[in-house]
Parts: sequence; C-alpha cells; structure tokens
Amino acid sequence: MTNILFCGKWPPIQGGVSRESYEFVVSALEHGHRVRVVTNADDVDATFRMRFAEGDLARVRLAAFGKSMKLRNTERVRYGSYIPWASPFLSSLLGSLLDEVSAEAPDVILGSYLEPYGIAAALAGQLTDTPVLIRHAGSDIGRLAKVPSLKMAYRRVLSGVRSILTVPSGGASAALDDLGVPEDRRYILRGDPFNFEGFSDAASLDIEGLLSVSKSNGESSSASEAALPASNRPFEPDGLVIGIYGKAGPSKGTVELAEGLGVLAQEGIPFTFLAMSTGWPSHLEMLQRVVKANDELARRTWFLPSVPTWRVPEFLARCDIVAFLENNFSIEFHGPRVPLEVIAARRVLMLSTDQHQRLSFNRALVDGKNVLLVDLAKRSSDITARLREVLVQREKFERLRGGAVTLPKLLGLSIESRAQKLKHPMLSAVEELIP
Repeated sequence: MTNILFCGKWPPIQGGVSRESYEFVVSALEHGHRVRVVTNADDVDATFRMRFAEGDLARVRLAAFGKSMKLRNTERVRYGSYIPWASPFLSSLLGSLLDEVSAEAPDVILGSYLEPYGIAAALAGQLTDTPVLIRHAGSDIGRLAKVPSLKMAYRRVLSGVRSILTVPSGGASAALDDLGVPEDRRYILRGDPFNFEGFSDAASLDIEGLLSVSKSNGESSSASEAALPASNRPFEPDGLVIGIYGKAGPSKGTVELAEGLGVLAQEGIPFTFLAMSTGWPSHLEMLQRVVKANDELARRTWFLPSVPTWRVPEFLARCDIVAFLENNFSIEFHGPRVPLEVIAARRVLMLSTDQHQRLSFNRALVDGKNVLLVDLAKRSSDITARLREVLVQREKFERLRGGAVTLPKLLGLSIESRAQKLKHPMLSAVEELIP
C-alpha cells in the first residue's frame, strides 16, 4: 500500500485534467492505496464549474472508501486582501501540503498539472524531503512555459523532482527538452487511460431535473447567469437532438455550429440543440448572442450547466448527434477525449476535419458511414450542408447510427462491465517509481 498525497484539479472543476485526476484517485483507492487530495476546486470560476445534483457530493468526496480517502480544499482568501489582487493559490496549496505531510508523512507527492499544483507539490517535496512526481498537461509546458519568467521557474522546479509523467508525443518531448528535463527522468504513460464502462448503457439525463438544481456548493450564480444562463423553460425536444459539451471558444467551433444550425432553423427543419458549454465569459456570451439573435434557433436551444464526469454518459444518451469541432488548436500534443466518449456512447459523432487528421485512429472513421466530417475552413456553411443531409434524409442518419453502434468494437474500446478494474496509467507510474 502506498500513501499518496495528491495535489491537482478536482470536481467541481470542469475539464479533462480534473477528470483524469478523479479517475486516477479512484483507481488508486480500488487497488488498495491511501490517497489524500489537496485542491483549490471550491474556488473555480462559475463558468468552469460543474453543477452537482443529489448524490454527487458524496461521489466527489469518494465517501465510499472511508478513511482511505481524504479531500482537502484550500481556504478561501477574501477578495482584495492585498494589491494587486490575485488569489494566492500557490501559497495556499503549499501550506496545505506541508500541513498534510506534518500530520502524516506520505510515500509520494503527485502534482497535476504544473501550474500551480506541480509547483506546490515540488516545493513541498523539497521542504520535507519527500519524492515528487509531476504530471504535465498541454497548456503548462506547451503554452505557459513559453513565458520567460515562468520557464525559468519551471526549469528549476522540474530539476528536483523524481520523475515527470508525460505522453508519447514528439511535441511533448521537445517541450521537455526545452525545459531541461533529461530523458531518464521522464515516465511515458502507457496502457488504457480511459474507462468507458457505462457509456453505452447510460440512462438519459434528466434535463428538467438538472435545470432545477439550485446553484449551491459555493457557485456564484450571478456570474454564471451573466455569461450563459441555463434555460428555464420545460424541455420539449423536437426532431433529432444535436449536442455539444466542454469548453466553448474560437478553436472549438461553437459559434460556427450555432450559425449553421441557425440556417436550418430558419428553413423550418426540426431539431433540438443542447449546449452544455463552459469557458471564459466572453466566449460563452458570444455563443449566447448568436443563438438569441435567431428566434427560431433560440426556440430549439437549451443551455445546460456542466455535469460531473460520471454524468457525461447520461448527457450523451440524451443526444442523437454530438459535435466536436475543435480546430487549429495551438498545442500539438493536446489529446481531448470527447471523440472517444461519443464513440463509446454509440452516438453519431460530428467531427471537424482538422481534429480527424489529429486522431491516431482516424482511418477507422469513415465520413458518411460512421462519422460526419465538417470542414471548418468553410465556417458554418459546411455544417449547415452536412447536417441538412441527415436531418432531412433520415435514411442517411440511420446509416450513420448503425455505423456508430459498431465503431467501439472496431476500435477495440472496452465499454462493457469489467470483472477487474484496470490500473490507471498514473497509478502504474506511482507503483513503478516509488518503492
């Protein structure tokens, strides 16, 4: 048994890193390890926050694992406590880690990702003579490390840790070279990183129940409503349900999708649009403006708050077509999981040609057979044309749906119930690197 002190993103923070942190800790607990989690998740901005329903908080705390699991959120610091104001996350995380080490020495401190969690983990390890592992992401070594002052800090911090957990990518390798991380201190994460159990047989999300959940758990309702208010009218779907989830933004194709759907709505073609989007307020407001400017589209659209990781399969079950239109993303080794989640749920995936080219399994994705490809270089016009085909000619949609049902088996995705839980790749790293 390993005593793990983990510092990183955690629900209610939305996004892939938070999901990976959660799945790693669950895997560690299932395999008999002890885990203490230190996070600043309670301070996440409202527009990046999951909405919890009944029972979700117990799952966040992993209460079923009893004393093997402890969740600690940093204390909130009053706004404007010093000038210029910025929440002192690094110091708060570091102090919490030092307190946890003082109470009981861990075998390892693991930070994910680098800013501010890995930095806090590395400093705590240095001050307490505890081995440290750091899991990097794309935005830290691919974007933040290009800022000269941050790069200097990262180089010094990374030089003192036991190992960097990375991915088999030329871009990631080049970024670590630039940060001076020698190859013998890089652990390449391999194995099955995703657990898709429950995606293919999930019950449909209770849309009205989700919309009725009060904004609690510290959420700033005024901030989230200003950016992207959740729809408050009864959910009455008409036609095929087209969904998006995850972050909105210029590289996500969200505005282009709304513009394309707006044309179809004006043509009187029935469909329903579910937007479970998070992100920066300006990006969400842009999506909101496009929808509100088109009365026909607004009538067919429901904006939803983000749900926890374990409810994503329920959202997918409520959709017929799910769009993932990421394009021209600046970080080459960014590896979103959305396409695989949609495939595992056996839903029709509408995918940008840019993202299709980046996927390692793209040869299995055949346009018109098991996936619907759209070219964002043509902006919304290609989205309109491709969706018009399947919304009007339902035999084309049925052919796509048939291909989507068989695609998980073709890709070798393990979506059925597993008799034995597989180890998360980060857990394998801990077990191999920490004696």
